[in-house]
Amino acid sequence: ATRFEGVSETRAQYGAKPMPPAYSPARAQYVPNDARCEGLSTTQSDYRAWPIQPPPPKPQPPPQPPATRFEGVSETRAQYGAKPMPPAYSPARAQYVPNDARCEGLSTTQSDYRAWPIQPPPPKPQPPPQPPATRFEGV
Repeated sequence: ATRFEGVSETRAQYGAKPMPPAYSPARAQYVPNDARCEGLSTTQSDYRAWPIQPPPPKPQPPPQPPATRFEGVSETRAQYGAKPMPPAYSPARAQYVPNDARCEGLSTTQSDYRAWPIQPPPPKPQPPPQPPATRFEGV
């Protein structure tokens, strides 16, 4: 296979145009100021917080129960009062009677199951015990 060495018509007509060099402004040099910084801005120095104390809380009178008991009936209770509930329906429980006949049928799972003979995996070989690397220097 030979490699194409030519230039396509699109590349010849619409090729990459030369880019102008990127503009980079001159870096500003830091010039220190002779004015002293007192740590407050104009707003902080002109608008200081006034020393205001919150007013003391007013004593609340203890709640007084009404002198007489309310004997009336509200409009809602008069129109939509409690209605008697009908007794709950509970059907009689059926007595369980076991069947003495033996089930001779097979389920689809039992009929489709086939036991495959599986050999147990061989035991892994154990490496021989190694003597300790350090010498025992006991008394």
